[in-house]
Amino acid sequence: MAVVDDTDRKDQLNEVQALESIYSGTPEWFSYSTDNDSQIKGCITVVLSKIDDGIAIHADGKIIHVYHLPPLLLFFTFPQDYPSHSMPLFSLHASWLDSVTRQRLREILINSWTNYLGMPILFTWIELLKEETMHIVLSQKNIDLNKIVLEEDENEAMRKGSAELLKTFIEFNDRAIQNDFENEWYDCEVVSSNILIIAGHFLKDPTYHYCRKNIPDVCFSLKSGKECVRFMPCGHVFCTDCTSDYYRQKLHDNLIQQLQCLNSGCDSSATQTQIRQVLTDKEFEIYEQRLLEMALDLMSDVVICPRISCQAPVIVDGGENSSLASCSLCHYSFCILCKKAYHGIELCSLNEESRRKMLSQAAVATPAQLEEIYRRFGGKKKFEQLLQVLKSEEWIKYNSKACPSCHAKIEKNSGCNKMICTKCGHYFCWLCGIVLDKRDPYSHFNTPGPGSCHNRLFEGMISNTISTSINHLFV
Repeated sequence: MAVVDDTDRKDQLNEVQALESIYSGTPEWFSYSTDNDSQIKGCITVVLSKIDDGIAIHADGKIIHVYHLPPLLLFFTFPQDYPSHSMPLFSLHASWLDSVTRQRLREILINSWTNYLGMPILFTWIELLKEETMHIVLSQKNIDLNKIVLEEDENEAMRKGSAELLKTFIEFNDRAIQNDFENEWYDCEVVSSNILIIAGHFLKDPTYHYCRKNIPDVCFSLKSGKECVRFMPCGHVFCTDCTSDYYRQKLHDNLIQQLQCLNSGCDSSATQTQIRQVLTDKEFEIYEQRLLEMALDLMSDVVICPRISCQAPVIVDGGENSSLASCSLCHYSFCILCKKAYHGIELCSLNEESRRKMLSQAAVATPAQLEEIYRRFGGKKKFEQLLQVLKSEEWIKYNSKACPSCHAKIEKNSGCNKMICTKCGHYFCWLCGIVLDKRDPYSHFNTPGPGSCHNRLFEGMISNTISTSINHLFV
């Protein structure tokens, strides 16, 4: 066993302890051990800076642009007489290093040792590798992975196919970009750093102006990237809370095909990862179930059994214009349009959920999807007639009120808030729905007190000032 000089040993231990302190926040980037000969061996992960303009990676006829390269690995072993006489033994490894670049970096580190003979060198080497590697990479402007995997002097155990290497580049670049995003702060309504992402390129666009009026209700708060969602390729950033509220409303309205960027007019779709990020597990399960149902709904020969205890896919085999389906699992025969027990030629009675679902599907369907829907409902004409009835019912629902006596639907298109039902002749208040005394219907609007609509006879018709003046005429 070689004799270790006490001074060298002390310097070696001080150096690795200093590096441990430097990498205390990222301990996985530095490790070392002592072997049976008391030699210290270790590995340092050298993380490179972001490449602002990106660099092209070539592999198997494909070209991608990345902004972060996987780190260099610096393996070292301290000789017994380091640092007094000998420099550390070392090797460099990175999936994108060719033999020429590796040799050049080796020469740079060896030459630097001559200037620091007798002094600890590892930290200096780390800084040199960061600086010189970036100079070399930027001068090359591209990296050819096909060339690297064919290098004869590459260790067989370290070699991978170019396609596999390309995948590691993409994954590392995506993680690094996400880390950069999470470490920044954003307003919940901005384009990320005025950067537009187009076909994998980040392009700074100084002429781009963001318009706050084009977005739904959001909080406009300053939040960290960890609390935000960035949509691609538009680059719009919204906080997870606002995105979650917006998507929950879409889920409630059964508009799951429109889970995209919150900016009005932007068609950047949300990824499955982003949707899972902002919804609860239960909500995401409902979302996936709705997607499956929508896919099956657009298949003319497959429907879901409406029985809650069954829910099995059912193949429709009753003919092109037939609405009959029979579940082979629970033997339930039902109408494929309204999902109720089969009713022959009788018209379907659609519930509120079925109506909303049908209208939402028709509103967002592509021409090809509409053709599938037409076939499901017995032809275009029959479906359009049904759709017109549903739209009329929807309009009546939101633009009329029921008479409190006979429940007839009544529309108010002008006049005051004292209404007369043309069906049963009863008087009632349009605002609160209470039945009015035929002998003195205006007392409800002129008498203060609980249950009255005092001074509100003309509310919603003309200004409050004129309304107040006219109300006094009926006292």
